[in-house]
Amino acid sequence: MTMAPGSSFLSPYLVLFLLLRTTLFGLLTPGVYGEKVNYSGYRIISVVTQDQSQSDWLDQIVDNMGLQLLSDVNLRGLPVDILVPPQKYSLFTGQVHGQGLQFEVGIEDVQMQLDNESSNLRPPIRSGEFDHGTYHDLESIIGIINSVENDFPERVSTSVIGTTYEKRPIIIVKVTSGSDFNNTRREKDRKKNKDIIFFDCGIHPRE
Repeated sequence: MTMAPGSSFLSPYLVLFLLLRTTLFGLLTPGVYGEKVNYSGYRIISVVTQDQSQSDWLDQIVDNMGLQLLSDVNLRGLPVDILVPPQKYSLFTGQVHGQGLQFEVGIEDVQMQLDNESSNLRPPIRSGEFDHGTYHDLESIIGIINSVENDFPERVSTSVIGTTYEKRPIIIVKVTSGSDFNNTRREKDRKKNKDIIFFDCGIHPRE
C-alpha cells in the first residue's frame, strides 16, 4: 500500500547523507578520486516492515534484485530506505505491494537532488572563507587543510601516510601549541607525559 502524499518516512539526515556521499565522492571505481555514477531516474523507496517474516522477505528481495539498502532492514516498524534504479522500480514496488507492505517514494529523482546540491559547491580560497554549512568536494577539503597549515605553520602540520583503495590521500593533521611546536627539546622531554587526542576522521565505505 502506498502512503498518502505528504506523509514521509524519509529522514532528512538520510537525504543529506546520501547527497554528501554521492555528490562529493559517488559510488567509485579505482582512480585518482574515483568516478561518479549518474543517478538519473533513481528513486529512494521507504518500506515499513512489521514483523520478522516481512523483514526477512524484504532483505531477500533486495538482495535478489541487487538493490542498495540505505538503512537497517531489521528495525521493524521503522522505514527501510532503498535506492532503486528506474529499470527495477515497477518490479520492486509491485513485489512490495503484493506483500501488503507500506511504502512511499521519498525522492523521485536522486540525480536532480544531487545536481541542485552540487550547484552550491564552491571551493574555499582561504581558511577564513570556508563555509561549514555547505558540502565540499574532496579537492576543496584538502585545499582547506593545506590553507590552515599555511596560515598557522607554528601550530598545524600535515603529512600523507598512504592512500585509500580509490587512491585518495590519507592525511594526518597535527595541531599543537605554538610553544611546544617550536621547542623541539621540550617536546622530547615532555613526550612521555603529554596528553594526545586522536580523531579518526573516516568516511562511509560507499564513498
